[in-house]
Order: sequence, then C-alpha cells, then structure tokens
Amino acid sequence: MCPCISEEERNAAIQYLVETVPRETLLVTSAIGTALDHYDVTTHRGKFSSPEAITALLCQLDSEGYDYIALIRGGGSGLEVFDDLNLAATVVAMQTPVLTALGHEVDHPFIERVACRAFITPTAFGAWLKAVVEETFEELSQSKAVAYNEVKKQYDDQVKRLEQQIEDAKKVGERQAEFIKDLQKQIEEGGRSAEEIRKNLEKT
Repeated sequence: MCPCISEEERNAAIQYLVETVPRETLLVTSAIGTALDHYDVTTHRGKFSSPEAITALLCQLDSEGYDYIALIRGGGSGLEVFDDLNLAATVVAMQTPVLTALGHEVDHPFIERVACRAFITPTAFGAWLKAVVEETFEELSQSKAVAYNEVKKQYDDQVKRLEQQIEDAKKVGERQAEFIKDLQKQIEEGGRSAEEIRKNLEKT
C-alpha cells in the first residue's frame, strides 16, 4: 500500500489524470479557488476507456518523479474500469501515492480501496486541497504568534533584569551616600571637639 499523506508533505505537487472533457478539472479548480496557486499542478487528460490504458499511463507517470497522482473523473457510465483487479494491483505496486476522486457520492469503485486516499467526488477533492492550504496558513500564523510571544517574553524578562540592576545600583549609591554623610558628620563633630579642647587649653 502507498504511504498516507503526512502533514510535512502538504504542499507537495499534485498530478491530475482527467478525461478529455475538462468538466472534472473545472469542478476541482472551482472548489479549491485561489488556493490552487499554492500547488504545483500538472494536468494530463486521457481516455479512461480501458483498465489497460489507465495502467499504462499510471506506470509512465510513476517514473516521472511526481509527489502524488490524483485520478479524477465525474459520474456516469464507464466507472467499471476502476473495478479492474490488475489496475488495483498496479496502484498498490506504484512508488507514487495515488489519490482518487471518482464519480458521485454513491459510486465506490474498487480502486478506492487501494488508493492512498479516496474522495467521494472531484469537488470534495478540490475542497480538501483548499482546506489543506487554509489549515497550513493558520498553523503558520499561530507559529508566528508563538514566536512573537516568546521573543516578547524574553525582551520583557531582560528589561525587568535591567530595571532590577538599576534599582540595586541606586540602593548601593544611597548606602554609599549615607556612609559619606556619616563620615562628614563625624569629621564635623571631631572638629568641634578639637576646637573645644584648644579653647580649654588656652584658658589654663
């Protein structure tokens, strides 16, 4: 089985396989809106007329280094080609994860069981792509907020430390000033005592 999509791979390129009628592509791009600008998408249109044709195209694309391959087709007749066991075996053996968005909500071709992820309609697939982009931007925004709060906290802590150092220095300065003032007082008192002693000596 192909690996499931990880959160780290959200912005990976999506490879579309669609039929010649562009309706399915329109449904997807309409659902995803401007979020499509955040994906590197290549569209391949081919007839899903036989399991062999789909298998051949899948094998070709599997060797071209895409991150994901999405099989997209609207509802209607012809979906039975996706019930082919050989086609399912090809999907299982592929190196590239395969996503499916086939038919209507009531359609459940067998290939959905072996796909990395299956969407009920092409529109649902487009909506999921849009949600992935929105969630990614939301997480990025939250990460920026967390980073800002952490930097602000560090800044505030540093300011508090500096303010405390200034306050401590003021207290030291006040103590030194009081010490000097006491010395001056003692000197003045010593001077008065010396003057009194001198006067007493003169009287004698």
